[in-house]
Amino acid sequence: MNTKILIKIVIFLLLSIFIQSISAQNDIYLKKILNNYKTMDSYIHRQKVFVHTDKNKYSPSESIMLKAYVLNTLNIPDSFSSILRVEILDPSNKLLFEQNLKIIDGKCVGDFKLPDDIHGGNYSLRAYTNFMKNFEPEKIFIKPIIIQNDNVFFYKQELFDKKKKNRRKKSKKIKFNFLPEGGVLTAGFKNKINFYAGDSPNKNLEVKGRIIDKDKNLIVDFDSKNGNGYFYFTPQTGHKYTAEVIVAKQKIKIKLPKISNANHRLYLQNVDDKNYKFCIENNLSNSDDKFAKTVVLIARIPGKILFGKQILCDIKSKIIVVEKKNLPAGIINFILLNASGNKIAERFVYNDNENKIIIKSKKKNIGDSILINLSLSGENINTTQNNLSVSVTTKHDSAYKFNENIKLYSEITSRTNESPEFVYNFIEKNNDFDLLVDKLKINDNQEKIIEKNNLKYNVQKSFSLSGKVTKQMLEIPASHKKITLYVLNKHNDRYTTLTNKNGNFIFKNLEYNDTIEIMLETLNEKMKKAYIIDIDKYEEFITPEINIYNLKTEIENLKKGRKYYKKNYNYVQQKDSLRHEDGRLHSYVDQTIYMKDISANAYTDVMQLLQAYVPGISKYSMSVLRGITSINLSSEPLYLMDGVPTDKSFMSSMTPDNIERIEILKNPGNTAIYGSRGANGVVAVYSKKGRNTILGELKIKMLGYHTPNKFVFDTNKKRTNRETTLYWNPQLKIDKKGQASFKFKVPKECENYSIIIQGISNDGTPIYFVKHYKIR
Repeated sequence: MNTKILIKIVIFLLLSIFIQSISAQNDIYLKKILNNYKTMDSYIHRQKVFVHTDKNKYSPSESIMLKAYVLNTLNIPDSFSSILRVEILDPSNKLLFEQNLKIIDGKCVGDFKLPDDIHGGNYSLRAYTNFMKNFEPEKIFIKPIIIQNDNVFFYKQELFDKKKKNRRKKSKKIKFNFLPEGGVLTAGFKNKINFYAGDSPNKNLEVKGRIIDKDKNLIVDFDSKNGNGYFYFTPQTGHKYTAEVIVAKQKIKIKLPKISNANHRLYLQNVDDKNYKFCIENNLSNSDDKFAKTVVLIARIPGKILFGKQILCDIKSKIIVVEKKNLPAGIINFILLNASGNKIAERFVYNDNENKIIIKSKKKNIGDSILINLSLSGENINTTQNNLSVSVTTKHDSAYKFNENIKLYSEITSRTNESPEFVYNFIEKNNDFDLLVDKLKINDNQEKIIEKNNLKYNVQKSFSLSGKVTKQMLEIPASHKKITLYVLNKHNDRYTTLTNKNGNFIFKNLEYNDTIEIMLETLNEKMKKAYIIDIDKYEEFITPEINIYNLKTEIENLKKGRKYYKKNYNYVQQKDSLRHEDGRLHSYVDQTIYMKDISANAYTDVMQLLQAYVPGISKYSMSVLRGITSINLSSEPLYLMDGVPTDKSFMSSMTPDNIERIEILKNPGNTAIYGSRGANGVVAVYSKKGRNTILGELKIKMLGYHTPNKFVFDTNKKRTNRETTLYWNPQLKIDKKGQASFKFKVPKECENYSIIIQGISNDGTPIYFVKHYKIR
């Protein structure tokens, strides 16, 4: 081979190796930072839940129909957990109804049948997986539900006084936020500072203010007639600044955010239809310290890095262009870090790219029915499958739109510290998502890492039952003992396991529907029942009360119901502090009789005692708690003895001195969990011996998967001038061409109706469609 050619080849190879080494060195900080974020994202699997209900306002005896969407942080349907817990909370934020739904491909269906005399009021629906309880309670899905009952309204004087007091406070409270672009004030740079002033989600206020230093020297003035605006100013190192603001004739003094001494600053210079153009400024001298001049810009959403670039700031300002088409829809976090991986600044943007699914509808009248034909267009139509739910109602209250918009929830509401009301009303007034993101305090908790071994709540893949077996004396653990679980009723299944050295046991994979009755049994070496069995109690999850600003319905009903409740105050539900003990299902009681408070010797049997203390219990052949509903059906209440159903004759044989307490359930909201057996009320008697001290045996009831009921529109039902659900389908079928249709009947008195379609595609695209029609 020619020597010159050989020399050229060697030089080329050496140059290639050198360039590769330089490239690898140039990217070394980027790789390190990306690996740190990937490690952080791998710690925790985040989930969020959205629930679409057929409507927001209900009357007694109606059913709350629902479909839940369980999503990961990328909005992809998530099956990390298999069980979703859905609850209805009463106006005082106490648990009223509960059910477990089976999550299949990130979605599940359920319903709650409301009693015919449930109290009216502002209730709420709450939904979460067991794993979500490890994180912020504010991230649990909560939606307001209005129960309309003019005759009976949930009323507690202290609750009313509290809400009245809170309303007075809210009406005077001024909300004012300073939000510098990039999240921090950086010394030596010209900073853009956004501000917002208002006293409620619906009302922005005119604002006028100024920034002064510690010597009260004027730095800059600012003002806005609609409460939204921004100004620029350059803070200096070591200085302290204060804002003097006049809003709604109130003078407010606010200290500005802490000033950063970072050498770089990030801001969004320009946005067009195709690109984001970021500018990175620096105040470094012309030194050769490449480490100090190197920064990393990344774009991410919770759980995923979307973009990463290592940048050498060898000039005073550098422009970085990011194409929108390469980013998903929704809020995206751009973070600027130094070469050590420390955050310098961050900027949130709302990317509304063209990756959408659009729905068009056509209607056709067919007699007393209406046929709706739907046409879906956009990318990946076939990924919607059965992921859409549709509701048709006679009225639609837009005041609750922020709680029923899956797009708004999945892309904005679930990631902000602000209330859904504020988000919705801001968008309605300004129609500008980018401006909204400037005003919001995004809460992704990127720096909060929870070690996997520190998680308190596990991922539920199936139902399980755990507990402990102890010896009769001193609660000494009964280790390595055989314990048997019997599923009673129609199942007659049996499972066996051993306790560990601490006496603990667990039964897994208990897959059953609805409520089942379970008996646990353990024997000693002589095959006798000699141990005490106790189960782990369900830990109730506490979340903040939901704020409902539209209290008109409540106030009107309080005026109607105040006199009624002063006469019948005991009918308001009492808190049951002993919930889930004694194997019972109910969470509230209407009356509790403690035997320690009365003279048991004055009564020969339990029935005699009940007649004396419980209005409605008769000494004759029928025991009536809630009135005689039929001459052909029994009006006997359901009698429970230590959680086990029994009858009146058994109660008559019980002597009062063996009783610890008696619980009376009259309100349908309390008895509903017992179904038709509790229709006439429930009398729950608990002995002094107690079921937990029955040696070697324990009977309990366990809530399995809820079996959803099919929606049926009753054409013969007499309707009030309230919102009525005409059609509900939680699994609307879409064909490969993106076509779908459904038909529903319209009553004669119906003047208009609204269609709401919601869902999520398999690629994470949220779908929200609303159409209002008038019947002519």
